[in-house]
Amino acid sequence: MEHWLVVPLWAMTFALAGVSAAAEKLTADDFERKYERQLGRATETGALMHRLDRAAWVATDEILSRDKGAKRDRRMRGYIVDESDGATRVMFVGMVENMPKAIYEVAVDAGKVVRGSYRKFQDGRDLTAHQAKLYAALDTARTAFAKEKLLHCAENLNAIVYRHEDEVPERSGYRVYLLSATTEPDVVIAGGHHRLELNGDADKVLAIHSFTNTCVNVPKQAGRQEGETVAGLILTHLKTPYPEEIHVFLSLNYGLPFYILTTGNGVGWKVDGGNISAEILPGDDGGSE
Repeated sequence: MEHWLVVPLWAMTFALAGVSAAAEKLTADDFERKYERQLGRATETGALMHRLDRAAWVATDEILSRDKGAKRDRRMRGYIVDESDGATRVMFVGMVENMPKAIYEVAVDAGKVVRGSYRKFQDGRDLTAHQAKLYAALDTARTAFAKEKLLHCAENLNAIVYRHEDEVPERSGYRVYLLSATTEPDVVIAGGHHRLELNGDADKVLAIHSFTNTCVNVPKQAGRQEGETVAGLILTHLKTPYPEEIHVFLSLNYGLPFYILTTGNGVGWKVDGGNISAEILPGDDGGSE
């Protein structure tokens, strides 16, 4: 038997107060067409986030399996994933003589460690110009995270950093996702995730977008009976009238479909990995805009 996890905090009435009865009614297909561009971006970016996050994850496991003292290295400050030159390299950065340098390097391909790619630089190795900017963006974003006291919902804070090329060149720069994370395998962390947009010099935060207002930590066993399997997670979403990249990332990360209820327009969106589809919530003959 399958069981859907519903977040109790957001198990709400879908009467959608404030939506005019005279508003134009739209079908699920209408909404998919209306937000086709946004859904495409969410799918593409969510997949990129998952790829970079998985690369960091498998590289971390590789380092810890080879160097038992890595966790105790006080120089370590974080990691970046460099996808330049057609290769994926995870660089673990530490401070050496007050300069950020690579301490470990692991290459990853298709979500797996490339055999023989593990390298340790005892005295540190200089970062490339691109890698230095990635690390600067990470450092700037973490400083803003602390200063702004952004929502943090688990014991760890993972980071995804990459160079973002915008359709408007002036908006191009660095994008950093700071994600609440846990090592507990049976807990879904759906809140405490943030996107920070930085300038091209990676030294100034231009915008911060928090995907939720509260923590949403859901045990996979919540409400389940013996013999039931988790079919997916149901969440409401207040920030945008369509799912965002974080929902695609979470679905890929946990291997579960997420059913996103956008309360402003009365639409339910099924996010199943890289596939997003809409349907009108029960109790109404159409969605409203």
